[in-house]
Amino acid sequence: MKDNIKTFTAMEKNLEKKYPNKIIAMCNGDVISVADTYIDAINAAKKKGSDTKLFIHRLGPSKDTVAILINIKL
Repeated sequence: MKDNIKTFTAMEKNLEKKYPNKIIAMCNGDVISVADTYIDAINAAKKKGSDTKLFIHRLGPSKDTVAILINIKL
């Protein structure tokens, strides 16, 4: 999880520009899915075979974003 948070922090501005108002799922420091809803982001990560801890985040203007840290096994 720490790798995901560290990577996200370093990439946040670029991710906001690339995926405005989208939900991203990160695993092992990589963006593995981008979607319009949390469930779609999780399902896309699941289809890619991710069975480890995910970092899920809604991108948008920094002042408006909220991170949801999920410690789940898919």
